[in-house]
Parts: sequence; structure tokens; C-alpha cells
Amino acid sequence: MSEDKVWIPELGDVTEEELLEYLAKQRDFTLEQLQNMTKEDYWKYFLHGNHINKTALLKAIYLAASKIDWGSSKMRGVREFWYNPVKPIIYRAFGNASIAGYVETLSAFVKKGNLTYKDLGIIDYRTQRKLYEQMDKARVWNNVILFVEKDSAYVHLRPIKELLNISIVSGAGWSKTACTENIIDILKELDPKKSYILFTVTDYDPFGFSIGEEFMDKAKLMGLNITKYHRLGILLEYIDSALIEVQKYPVKRNLKSAEEWCKEYGIEGPKGKVYGLEIEAVSGQEGGHDKLRQIVLTELLKFLDENDLLDEIREVLWDEAPIKAIDKIISSDWNIPEDGLPKEFLTQKKYKQKIAENEKQKDEATEEVRDEIERLKEELEKQLEELEAPFNEEEEKLDYELSKSKSFIRTTLEKYYESIKDDQWSKEKWDMNLPAGVLMEVMKEGGDIHSLIKRASDDSLVNDIYDTLKKELEKGTLNQTLCELVTVMKEGGS
Repeated sequence: MSEDKVWIPELGDVTEEELLEYLAKQRDFTLEQLQNMTKEDYWKYFLHGNHINKTALLKAIYLAASKIDWGSSKMRGVREFWYNPVKPIIYRAFGNASIAGYVETLSAFVKKGNLTYKDLGIIDYRTQRKLYEQMDKARVWNNVILFVEKDSAYVHLRPIKELLNISIVSGAGWSKTACTENIIDILKELDPKKSYILFTVTDYDPFGFSIGEEFMDKAKLMGLNITKYHRLGILLEYIDSALIEVQKYPVKRNLKSAEEWCKEYGIEGPKGKVYGLEIEAVSGQEGGHDKLRQIVLTELLKFLDENDLLDEIREVLWDEAPIKAIDKIISSDWNIPEDGLPKEFLTQKKYKQKIAENEKQKDEATEEVRDEIERLKEELEKQLEELEAPFNEEEEKLDYELSKSKSFIRTTLEKYYESIKDDQWSKEKWDMNLPAGVLMEVMKEGGDIHSLIKRASDDSLVNDIYDTLKKELEKGTLNQTLCELVTVMKEGGS
């Protein structure tokens, strides 16, 4: 660009670049206006000599984007910002879109203080990845490794790690031996004997397809046992054809492996050209972060059984359900027919009767003293305590007897539950509020493994066990077992 200066009334002597920046600011377009322009509009507003000035258009896009409140949930990487909103506008203006010059123009514009990356909703994912890796080094999550080629996609896919409890590593810089050794050493240190399954999320191009196998080979050489490998995406079947048309880029066919990939997988174009797609072509779009997560989770669940995780949570609830149900019975107002029960066994009904009688007798015995308390309080309080003592002792004795009866009931109910649970409460009938497809629901809500566990509920199972056991208890069905327990206790058994 020429350094010759021109004079304009508003600015005085300025260089061509300064003039372009000024013109872009004066046009003051919104991002929506730039996105909706026709090619003729671009010629009208960005004409320079006999062509559309790409630099001026880029700067107008940056300024328009800076007016939007991106918020933390929409923060993206530099390349994602290229795919949305920059590339579609450049494509409309020129009929093609090359990333050449984009990063340099953006960097120079930011360095001059015109705006910040934050103004554009752009975040440095390299820094964020390092922070996550520092947090994760001390933990391991099963035997699944999700290998993500790009830092930006790595950050967006971390919620899947939080939901499924798997390992996730970024492929940025993976080919550097030191980086690879670091990743592998962490996994080996956590469990040197573990076998791993490797999944990859990469660009749709020759390198993206080969990166997983190359990483697996390198990992094996360094002593990490990877037994299976699957590439999850990006996949063309999830991407709209119109989006592919705008976001595709030409693949270089300079290697034999690239040539083979082009023949089998390449996106065909005119004049024998073959195209590929970068991950950011998906993640950079509006709602692209969520879509990328849904694509990867959908593909993962083709290889991983959702019920393996759900059953682990359900199993805990399953073991706790009868305990909760029996606790609920013990603390409820239970009544058992007294026919055939030993007199030592204190039923709830008998306990209430005796407590009521004891209270009545206590009131009668202490009535005169309580009337005198106000008048002779200090003197009579001691007398009252002495008079109440035998009745309080009787109440404590009754409470103790009831606690023993509750213990007999608990043991009886537990035995009865164990005898009928397989027929009465088949595990297949109770999903603990974790139906098939719940992982995708939680992911869409932005949840993690803790969100999944909070969803889980054994209420319906507990209530069913409660109703069944209490019904049998109050019918007298379990009285014989209760009698046997009381007899064993009386004879000094346990």
C-alpha cells in the first residue's frame, strides 16, 4: 500500500491506509447491513480504483462486529471469527474467499488500538487450554480419549468430558514430540496398564483424517496401549450444503495420501478441484458451539453405550431405595395386628396407649403440686422432679422398648424385601428418571455429570417398596418372622 499522503478537510494529510480506516468508520455499517449487501453494494461503498478494496471491507466488518455485545457464551477463536461473520461477506463480495491477509489485517487493526479482540468476541484459546490442562493433570476419566485437533474446538467440547467423565486432549502442537510425550506420560502415570480407545475430532481434510492414526502410532511407540480408534467428525452429513459451499477451501493434492483422500472423501468442485472443511466452519456459525457438541456426542454414543454411565448412577439409587423405604416405614405411623405377637413386642398402637395412660397418670399425680408451683416454685420444683422421676423412667423404658421393636421390624422388612425383590422390583422397570437420550438433553442444557446425577431420582421405587412392605406389615404377614426374632433375642441370640 502506498505511503504517499493525500489531504482531506476532515483529517489533513493522511496516508492511503489512514484514509481507508477513516472511510470505513464514516460508513458506519452494521454487521447485518454488510451481510445483506449485494455485490453491487460492495462495489458502490468499497470501490478503490477498478476493484473492491478488500482491506477496507475487512476493517468495516471488524468495526461493525465490535458494536455487538458478544457475551461470554459467544466468545470464539480468531479462525472461528473468520468463518462467521468474515468469510460469508468476503464470499458475497468477491465470489470466493481466501483467508490470506485476514489474520494480518485483524492483528494490525487491533495493535493500532482501534478495538480489542474482546470487542469482537474473540478469545485466545491457547491460554484457556493451558489453564484447563493444569486443572486436569491430576485426574483420569475412564479409558476413552477424545483427541481434538484445534484449541477452539477443544474448549467447546470440554462439557462432553464433564458429562461423560472421559479424557480430552488438544491436538494443537501434537506433532511436537515433547507435547505428545507430556500427554502420554500423564495418562501412563495415572494407570500404566490401562487400554484406551481413541476418538478424534478433526478438520475434514487429508491431515485431519490421518492425525488420529499417526497419534495412535506415536502413542504406541511411547508405551501407551490404544486398542481402538474412531474418527467422529467433522462429518458432511451434519452440515448444510449451502454452508459447505461457502465455507469449503481447496485441498492441495501434493502428496499421495492427499490424492487418495481427495478421490474417496473430497468435496468435488468445478475443473477437477477438490475441497475440504475446517472444524471452525461448524463451530464458528451462530449456535455452532452447541451444534459441534451435539455432533460429537451423537457420534460418541454410537460406540459408547449410554446405559453404562446411567446404570452406574442407577445402581447407587437401587441399593439405597430399600433403605430409604424401610426408614420411611419405621418413621411412619405403622400398625401391626397384635395376634400371635409376644407381649414383650411393643406395637405403635400399644406404645401410644401406654404413653397416653402414663401422661394421664402423671397429670393426675402432679396436679396439686403444679397448682402450688406458682406460689412455692423453688421449694416445689424439687418435689415435682422427685414425683415425675418414676414416670419419666417408665417413658424412657417404653422408648427403649419401641426402639427394639423398630429394630425387629427393620430386620424383618429387610429379609422380606430380599426374598421378593427380584420378582417384585425388576431393574428393567425402573430407569431412576434417567431415560434413554438423557445425556443429549443434559448436554443441550449445558449440564455436566453433577447435573445428570441431580436428575436421577429413586422416589417412585422407594414409594413402591414402601407401599408394598407396609401393606404386608400391617396385614400381619410378617408377624411370624417378628416372633422368631424376638424369641432369638430373648434366648440370647443375635
